[in-house]
Amino acid sequence: MTITNREVFYRDPAETKIPNDGVAQVVKPETDQQWEVLRWELHSFVCDGQYARGLERILDSFLSNLSQAQQPAVWVSGFYGSGKSHLVRVLEHLWRDVELPNGERARDLVTLTDEIRDHLTELSGAGKRLGGLWSAAGTLASGKSDAVRLAFLSILLESAGLPSQYEHARFTIWARENGYLDAVKAAVEAEGRTFDKEVHDLYVSPVIAKALLGADPTLGSTVKDVRELLKAQFPPTTKDVTDDEMFDVMDDILRLQSATPGKLPLTLVVLDEMQQYIGDDNDKALAVQNIVQGCSARFESTVLFVATGQSALTATPTLQKLIDRFPLPVELSDNDVETVVREVVLRKKPEHVPLLKSALDASTGEIDRQLGGTRFAPRAEEKPKLVADYPVLPNRWRLWSEMLRAVDRAGKSGLVRSQLGLIHGGVRASADRRVGSVIGADYLFFDNKAHVDMLMSGVLLREVDDFIQRMMSEGGDSAIKGRLCALIFLISQMSQPVLGGESGLRATAPFLADLLVEDLADDGARLRKRVPELLDELVADGRIVLDGDTHRLLTQEDAEWEKDYRTRLAAVRDDATRMSQLRSERLMAAVDAAIGNLKLTHGASKTARKLDIHWGQDEPVVDGGGVPVWVRDEWSVSESAVRRAAAEAGDESPTVFVFLPRHEADRIRDALAMRVAAEETLNRPVPQTDEGRAARQAMASRRDRAEEEVVALFADAVGRARVFQGGGTELTTSSLRDAVETAANRSLIRLFPKFAQGDNANWGKVITRAREGAPDALTAVGHAGEPTTNPVCKEVLAAISPGGTKGADLQRRFTGPPFGWPKDAVSGAVLVLLAAGNIRAAQDGKELTGPKELQQTQVGRTSFHKEDAPPTAAQRLAVRGLLAAAGISYEPGQEAAQIPALLQQLKDLAARAGGPPPLPESSPTDHLDALLALAGNQRLRKVADEHDTLSADLDRWQAVAARREKREAAWRDLERLLRHADGLPVAEDVASAVTAIRDGRQLLDEPDPIAPLLGQVVTALRAEVTKRAEQLADAQRAAVAELEALSEWTKLDQAERGRIVADAKLIPAPAPDVSTESRLLETLDAVPLSAWADRISLVASRRDQARQRAAKSLEPKSVEVKPPAATFRPGDDPAPYFEQLRTQVQSHLDAGSTVII
Repeated sequence: MTITNREVFYRDPAETKIPNDGVAQVVKPETDQQWEVLRWELHSFVCDGQYARGLERILDSFLSNLSQAQQPAVWVSGFYGSGKSHLVRVLEHLWRDVELPNGERARDLVTLTDEIRDHLTELSGAGKRLGGLWSAAGTLASGKSDAVRLAFLSILLESAGLPSQYEHARFTIWARENGYLDAVKAAVEAEGRTFDKEVHDLYVSPVIAKALLGADPTLGSTVKDVRELLKAQFPPTTKDVTDDEMFDVMDDILRLQSATPGKLPLTLVVLDEMQQYIGDDNDKALAVQNIVQGCSARFESTVLFVATGQSALTATPTLQKLIDRFPLPVELSDNDVETVVREVVLRKKPEHVPLLKSALDASTGEIDRQLGGTRFAPRAEEKPKLVADYPVLPNRWRLWSEMLRAVDRAGKSGLVRSQLGLIHGGVRASADRRVGSVIGADYLFFDNKAHVDMLMSGVLLREVDDFIQRMMSEGGDSAIKGRLCALIFLISQMSQPVLGGESGLRATAPFLADLLVEDLADDGARLRKRVPELLDELVADGRIVLDGDTHRLLTQEDAEWEKDYRTRLAAVRDDATRMSQLRSERLMAAVDAAIGNLKLTHGASKTARKLDIHWGQDEPVVDGGGVPVWVRDEWSVSESAVRRAAAEAGDESPTVFVFLPRHEADRIRDALAMRVAAEETLNRPVPQTDEGRAARQAMASRRDRAEEEVVALFADAVGRARVFQGGGTELTTSSLRDAVETAANRSLIRLFPKFAQGDNANWGKVITRAREGAPDALTAVGHAGEPTTNPVCKEVLAAISPGGTKGADLQRRFTGPPFGWPKDAVSGAVLVLLAAGNIRAAQDGKELTGPKELQQTQVGRTSFHKEDAPPTAAQRLAVRGLLAAAGISYEPGQEAAQIPALLQQLKDLAARAGGPPPLPESSPTDHLDALLALAGNQRLRKVADEHDTLSADLDRWQAVAARREKREAAWRDLERLLRHADGLPVAEDVASAVTAIRDGRQLLDEPDPIAPLLGQVVTALRAEVTKRAEQLADAQRAAVAELEALSEWTKLDQAERGRIVADAKLIPAPAPDVSTESRLLETLDAVPLSAWADRISLVASRRDQARQRAAKSLEPKSVEVKPPAATFRPGDDPAPYFEQLRTQVQSHLDAGSTVII
C-alpha cells in the first residue's frame, strides 16, 4: 500500500492552518479573528532554546532588579523571521496573564518551563503588593505622530483604552479625574453616538460641550464658552511634547491602570521593530534613549522596556548609542526558527518514521549528489535532520533562506519574515504525493505570499511572471519550462552582494535539474536527460540566453543592453593602446597576488626582509630597502634580453630577474575586453523601470564572470614565469613564488655581507637581562668578555658621539647594508652599553636612570651620549644609605638608576606633609628639583654630597605623612557625623572649634585636636538615634494595642494576626546598633534622623491597612466605597449628596458586605 506524505504528519497539513501566516504582529486584539490569532500564537509557542532562555532571562532580570533604582531594558535581536515579534507578544500576554474571550488564560495556553512559571508566579505576587500588572505594546512607526515622544505615548494610550491622539487623551483623563467622564459618555450614548468617535470632534461637538456644562456650570456661560475652554486647555495643534509633559501623561495612564490607589503597576512596554523605526536617524536614537532613561528616573524599577531589532546593538554606530540604555541582550538564531518549524509544521507520527527513514535511505545517492561543488551541497551534519525536515531537504532549506534574503534586499518587504508560512505552504502542496517526494526548490517562486511580495516589491517583473504563469498553465513540458524559468530567476537574484560571498551556484543544466527533483526515486535520471533539451528550446525561443554554461532570462530591455555591450566590446578590443595598459595593470596585480605578500626571514635571528618589485625597462636601484625583483613581460621584451641583463649584472648583484612569457594572448585580450565592455555598459544611466534594473543586474553578473576569467588567465601566465639570479643562473621550481623566494634568499647574502656578526636568535634575551641590570647579559649570544669587545657593541659605541646620537639613526645604519642586523641586536647593544655605564640616555630632554626605564620600542626616539668618569666607592655607599632608608631597592652598581625615584619620593613626602586646609602648608622642594635637573654620574656625586640634608628631610617628612593618614580619616568621619547632626545642639556647640581647626591648618597639631570633638558628636548622635528608635517602637506597640481592642481583631486566629501585623510592619525592630563610631555611621547612612519621623508618621496608615485586611479576612465580601467628587458653594444643600452616599452604603450593608470608606 502506498503511503502519502499527508499520512506521516502528526497534524494533517491540508487541515492545519496558520492563522497569522507565520508572521506575528504586536497589536491589540479586538476582533474575534484577532483573538483567535492570539490564541494560536500562545498555544503554538515553542518554549525551547533561546526563546525559553530569553523569557527566563527577561523575567529573572526584572524580578532581581525590583529593589534597584532602575530596570535594565531588553534588546531582542534576530534576522527577519526569527520570531522576535512572536516572543515579545507572548511575553506581553504572559506578563498580565490575559484572559481571552472564551475564558482561557494566556499562562494556561503556553507550555512553559518550571523556571518561567516560577518567575511568573513571583511576578504576580509582586504585582499584588504594588499596583498590579499592566503592559503596553506596539511599534513606534505606527504611532499617530512623527514625533518620537508622541508616537511612544500613542502606544501607551491605545493599550490603556484611551484615545491615541494626545489632546483627546488628555481631555479624557481630565474628565475622568474631575468626575465628568461618566456624564459625558452618558450624554453621547443618549444621542446614539460612540464616545471614541465623538471625542475626535472634541472642539466642535455640541454633545460633549453641553454635557460638560451640565456637569459643571462654572466651566462657562454657554456651550461656545466650553468649546473655547477645551481648545485653550487641549490645543489641537500639538506637534510634540516635552519630556516632562510626556512623563506626566504616562504617570496619569499608569495610575489609571493601577489596581491599588497610590501605587503604580509593574509595567511592561514592548516596542517592536525598533531598529526599522530608528534606521540611521541619530535624532530618533537619542529620543528613544531619553525616553528610556527618563522613565527609569521617574518610575524607577516598576517599568521594563523590551525592544526588538534584526541586529545586535553593536551592528551600527546609530544603534550603539542605545547600548547603555538596553544592556540586556536576547539574541535569536536560525536554530531557534528551525526548532519552531519542526514542532509546528514538520512533526511526524512515530509509527511512520521507520517507513520514511527507509525511503530516504534508499534515495541517499540522489540526495547526496544535489548541488555538488556549491556551498549548498548536502553536509554530513545535516543527515540526522533528513527525517525531521522532510519533505524539505536541509540543503534546500539553506538555499531558500539565502534566496529569500536575496529577493528581499532591503529586508523589509516581509519575504524573509515567515519561513514557517513558506514551509507550511510547501508541505500542503506535497501532501498527496507518495512518501519519498520532497518539495521542489522552485516552490519558493510559486508560494502565494512570496510570489505576491516579489511582484509588489518590483523584484519580479510582471513581464517575466506573465510568461512563467502562462507556461505553467499549459502543463506538460511547458510547465517544466515554467519551473526552470522560475529557478533561473531566483538564482539570478543571488548574484547580488546581499549574500555576502560567492555561492558557487549558477543556473546551469545540472544544477537546475537537481533543484527540480521532487520524487527522489524517479525524477533524477528523467530530469537530467530532459532539462538540457528544454533549456535549448527556451534559448531558441528567445526566452533565455546562454552565457557560458549559465542561463538567464531575457527581456526586451535585456536586448537593448546587449546591443550596447556588443558595441563597446568591439571598440575596446580594437584599441591597442588601451589593451596594452589594461594588460600591464593586470600583470602587475597578478604578480603582486603571487609574491606581493611573500615573507622572507634571514638567518638564525629570522630577521624579516621584503621584496622591492620593479617594473619597466630601467634597471632598479639597489638601496638596501629590500631585495630588488625586476619584472618584465614578453609583450615588451624578449626572453634573450632578460637573460643577457641577468648575466651582465654579475654574481654580486642582489637583483632577481623575472620574465613573463606571452601565453594565451588572444584569450587574455578577449576576456579583458569583455570585462571592460560590461563595466562601461553598467555606466549607462541607472534605469528607472523594473525591467531595466533586471537587465542591469544581468550585465553586472556578466562583468563578474569576465572578471573571474581574467583573474584565472593572468594567474596562469604568472605561473609560467622564468626567474634568473644575478649572474644569469635560472631557478627551476614549481611556481613563481618558490623561485623568487629561493633567489631572494641568495640575494640577501650579497646585500648584507656583515650580517653574520649580529645574527643571533637570542638578542631578545640580551635585551631582557640588560634591562634587569645583569652585567653578563651578552652571554646569551655567546660573548663573555667586556661589552666593548663584542663586535656589535663595538660598532654601535663607535657610532655614538659625546654630543648625542639618535637611536633611530643607529637603527637605520645598522639594519641597512652592509650590516642588516636585526633591530633586537641594535637595541640589545645599546641597552648593554647603558647598563655598563658606557653611555647614558635621554628622551625629550629627560635623562633616563638606567636600562629599566628604556623600553625596546622607545630606542628609536631616544638620544644616546658617551658617559664621563664614574663615582667613587664612598659616594656610592652614601647613596645606598639614602636608598635603603627610603625603602627603595637597587642593584649594586646601578644606584644612579634609582636616584630619580628617591628624589621623587622625597618630593611626594614633602607634598604629603602639607596641603589644603585643614592641613599645614607644603614644604619647599627647590633643592630636590635642582638635583633632578642633573644627569648620570654628575647627579650621583651631588646626591652623595648632600647626604645629611636629604636624610634629615626624609625622617621629618615620613613622620608627618604617617600622622596625616589617621588624622584625615578622623576629619572625614567628623564631617559625615556633623551632616547627620544638622539641627542638633551639638552641631552648634562644636562649630567654632571645627572652623578654627580648618582656618588655622591645625589638623596635624599635637595633641590631636579632632578626638574630643569626635567623641562629643558621637555621644549626642547615639542618644538621638536611640530616642527616635524608641519612639517608633512605642508608636508600633500602641498601634497593635488599638488593633487588639477591636472586636473583629479577636475573631482572627493568632497566626493570621501575626501575619497581618508583620506585613503592616508594626512589629518593633531590634534597637539600632550604635555601639561604635563605625556602627553609628552605618546606621545613620541607612536611616538618617529625618527618616525616623517619616517612619513614625506611617504607623497610623499601616494600622489602618491592618484593620482593613482584618475586616476583609472576616467578611465573605468587602466593598470599598469612594465618595464621588463634588463642589458645594454657599447656599447649596448637601443633603442630597449625603443621602445618595448613605443609600449606596446601605445597599452594600443590606447585601451582607462590609463597607470600607
